[in-house]
This record gives sequence, C-alpha cells and structure tokens, in this order.
Amino acid sequence: KMLDAITDEELALPENYPKQWVVDCKSVGTGEKALIYLGRYLYRGVIREKD
Repeated sequence: KMLDAITDEELALPENYPKQWVVDCKSVGTGEKALIYLGRYLYRGVIREKD
C-alpha cells in the first residue's frame, strides 16, 4: 500500500530500494507510558511558544 501511495503521488524512489520488505511487529504494551511522555513534552513545547 505504501509503494502504491508513493507511486500515486508521483514521488521518486531510489533505484536501489529493497524490493522485498520484512516487517517484524511485536506488541510491547498499551502505549500509556509513551502517551504520558509525549503529553509532557508537547505541553512544554506549546507553553514555550506562547511566551
């Protein structure tokens, strides 16, 4: 699907891109800790931009 989307948008791919892709996805939890971290990080970024 990704390669089709790139082609549909007429974007150029390097000649030597891999023709076969191996995807190894593993569940590592619910993402709650990542959400908390990003929430703090983004909150600080928004506050700094307002000052």
